[in-house]
Amino acid sequence: MPPLNPQNILSAAHIAPEFFALRPDYRALVLIAVNIPPSHSDAQSEAYLCAAEQAAKSALASTPMNQTPHVLTWRDTYKAFGAKPKKTLNSLEALLKRVDVGLAAGE
Repeated sequence: MPPLNPQNILSAAHIAPEFFALRPDYRALVLIAVNIPPSHSDAQSEAYLCAAEQAAKSALASTPMNQTPHVLTWRDTYKAFGAKPKKTLNSLEALLKRVDVGLAAGE
């Protein structure tokens, strides 16, 4: 398989207009990283992940996930386009569900 051309990926990226009809406030960012060799986590990447994990735990300590406005908004959006939110979790909710068991490789 030939390597992917980042410019072709960016040129092909789009959001269906129907999605904006559901969520006019939606914004997306397409980020393509090239020439980054695969490697294991290091102390710095582990520290970033642990800090993000702790921030999520702190936020969930004061507001349960099923009452978090951002999570509820995404659940409603998934329902609006026909997905079953309990079966097809959005990425935010999927990550938050795993935060208690630890996301960092060292844990």
